[in-house]
Amino acid sequence: MRVLHYPFNLASQMAVTVRAERRLGLDAVGIARKVKDQFRTDSEGIALYPSRSKFVLRWLKEFWRADVLHCYAGGKVFPLRLELLLCLFSRKRKIVEWMGGEIRMPSVESRLNPFYAQTLKEGYEYPESDIGSILIQTAYRLAGFRAVINAVSLADYMITPFDRVERRIDVPEKCPKSRKMPKKPRVLHAPSAPICKGTKYVDAEMKKVGWEYIKLIGADREKVQEEIKKADIVIDQLMLGEFGLVTIEALAQGKPVLCYVRREVCWGYPRPLPLVLAHADSVIFPLLIAKFAREPKDCWKFARTHFHSDVVAQRLKEIYEAPTIPKVPQNPQEAQVLWEEFYLRP
Repeated sequence: MRVLHYPFNLASQMAVTVRAERRLGLDAVGIARKVKDQFRTDSEGIALYPSRSKFVLRWLKEFWRADVLHCYAGGKVFPLRLELLLCLFSRKRKIVEWMGGEIRMPSVESRLNPFYAQTLKEGYEYPESDIGSILIQTAYRLAGFRAVINAVSLADYMITPFDRVERRIDVPEKCPKSRKMPKKPRVLHAPSAPICKGTKYVDAEMKKVGWEYIKLIGADREKVQEEIKKADIVIDQLMLGEFGLVTIEALAQGKPVLCYVRREVCWGYPRPLPLVLAHADSVIFPLLIAKFAREPKDCWKFARTHFHSDVVAQRLKEIYEAPTIPKVPQNPQEAQVLWEEFYLRP
């Protein structure tokens, strides 16, 4: 089975996936535009094209050879996504993996998450709109693409049937050694967008507790990975209600992570969720860490079991081969139990 991955290597997800699928025996090919971005550092195994014309020519060549098309974040090959017309008349299996802001609906998220509504007033960094989400989902649905989401929270914005996979990284085979938590731990916060990640609340709390504080804004992925290994605690975000790739990278290194995950999202992740849950109004870091931090081995095991690239590649292979899209059930009662068990109310 030949799988064509395109056109973004956002957060290195394409490169990680292509390598894992090759280990699984699939004939995976990844091509992407070479764009300067703090998330696009790991490109081993895929082809990067700084020239749009060369990228388009390579895409056309690989399109005819592929059995499966795997598009990331609804990215464009041609202006106005004219490649969807070509895909419309193709009998190939087609997957579009939604990754976040391209389908996030501000009206929905504001209703579910008051902290998101607050970030909109403060200058939220990403361009998102309800109509944009509806249009892009509809376009790919009409072109015959099967929708896949890689985060539980994205289910709230879906207007088409969908399946779900996890985000993926290469998790080490053994749990890395961690030092005993010092009295003044080294804390890492590496936001890509400070407003929507709640960085000002992290800054204020760090001034109170006097811990060693490392803040990296817009740093490249390799730098963030190096600092995660040195850190005792990692803080992801306190506003968006869903953990990001930084959380997964930190768990893979056995590090405790503080992050805000809203109650409607909890149902979609396995128990126990090894995160220290906090939000902008309850950032009492010493108390949270003391009461909820998990053992390093528990954090690593969770990442290895659910987010390791080989595990997710197997799941993607099943999706490529599956004839229908199963409906993902929501369970509000389970979500409430998870929320009460793992969330420290202010």
